[in-house]
Amino acid sequence: MTDKEVLEGNKLLADFDGIKIGVSLYSWRIGCQGPIQEKHLNYHASWGLLMPLVEKIEALPADDFHGHFCVFIGAGNNCTIQGSRLSTDPKNYHPAYFNDATLETKILSTWRVCVSFIKWYNGQNK
Repeated sequence: MTDKEVLEGNKLLADFDGIKIGVSLYSWRIGCQGPIQEKHLNYHASWGLLMPLVEKIEALPADDFHGHFCVFIGAGNNCTIQGSRLSTDPKNYHPAYFNDATLETKILSTWRVCVSFIKWYNGQNK
């Protein structure tokens, strides 16, 4: 991944998270009261930022699935997001199925799946 891809992905996650760059306060960082800047967006490197976003994804209603989306962070460097009612047969996976196990760390795999999911989700809700 390039630095540009990481920045664009982090900006997408921040927008989904309701964070406005240059406006929202960076109040959870001790001693920092200024507005959030792009350099503060570290979803790709901080479980403390990424996990609340994962929980937000899991709380989204998945009407097509009669349930919610589930984020599975598994063994190795694997992460999957899918609707809670999907079949276990890979031929029956809904387009809301996202998986990544190709990156060198679990957090990067989880980050990439969240970025892919949010791109898809935003496209569904236009």
